[in-house]
Amino acid sequence: MSDSAPEVQESPVGTPAPGWLRDGVFALTCAMVFLAALVLALVGAFHIPDRPAFLGAHWPVAVLLAAGGNLCLGLLAGWGLRGRTGPALGFAGWIVGVGLVMFGGTDDVVIGGTPGDWVPMGFLFAGAFAGVLAVAVSIRFVDPGARARLMPPFSGPDSESSLRASGRR
Repeated sequence: MSDSAPEVQESPVGTPAPGWLRDGVFALTCAMVFLAALVLALVGAFHIPDRPAFLGAHWPVAVLLAAGGNLCLGLLAGWGLRGRTGPALGFAGWIVGVGLVMFGGTDDVVIGGTPGDWVPMGFLFAGAFAGVLAVAVSIRFVDPGARARLMPPFSGPDSESSLRASGRR
């Protein structure tokens, strides 16, 4: 009899998950990115009047949250989901959140300000620009194999089938 422990058989590291599990995790991740962006829009909208003093200037919290939050969440979602789906869902969630605050159906005005106040419009434009920028930059995170399947390389026309081969110009 030997005193050695029984051998444990380990599964290979690269074992793919079943399709239904992979699809379920992808759907839950997309839902969480959408909800995180929706909450980001709600939090940012309620911080429109906040302008704390820092380094001798008053910083608009809502504009900083919209720009930084949308860009960071979008790039993180693009990297995690390997493509533009994550940032697009994050941007859509932010737009839905802003729409809920602006057109929520109550008499409360959340996104508003005094005449001449640039922060409400800055919040909308900074968030929209950051969301679009995150979607555009996330093309870097697309799997190269998926990109090759979507757009095969252009090889040019065959010399036998081109108009040049027939003698016409």
